Amino acid sequence: MVNPERPFDAAVGRFTLMFMTEPSEALEHIAKHVRLAGIVAFHEFDARVTTAAAMNQPILARLQELLARTFERSGAHLEIGSELYWRMLSLGLEPEPRPLAEFAVHMGKGEVAYRRWALFARSMLPKIVEFGLATEQELLQIIDHQLREELASSSGFTPLSWLMIAQWARKPEVAA
Repeated sequence: MVNPERPFDAAVGRFTLMFMTEPSEALEHIAKHVRLAGIVAFHEFDARVTTAAAMNQPILARLQELLARTFERSGAHLEIGSELYWRMLSLGLEPEPRPLAEFAVHMGKGEVAYRRWALFARSMLPKIVEFGLATEQELLQIIDHQLREELASSSGFTPLSWLMIAQWARKPEVAA
């Protein structure tokens, strides 16, 4: 149980706010338990931003879109990473104006990327089918044949994620 007389020095979360029904309310609740001048930091993705299409990986881009639509149907906030700064600012926190934005990538042959995206898609298969976004057979065709073929022939880098943004803020030293 949280002791209001002993606030935390920091609160950190990764891929959590995106699944909250009301992310700003969750962030506000969390920040209340951080001491004055303490840190609130979150690392979330923005599923609108990917490099797959630009890297001539249309099957991967299509799969990422399918996964993003599945997350969206489940209620996830796909753009939360890009929204962290203004959400923190609107709560009276002092967000860093230069967040860390990154893509996880793999250099070289695409087998590592293939395994990552294939396992990810297979884990989402029940929800993809439930939401009527693809049949099991369609998804397995994409994963087992099209994606494998596309990534096996890729060279250079292959994205392992959507854009990920790490945003942190300091709680003001004076209570508002």
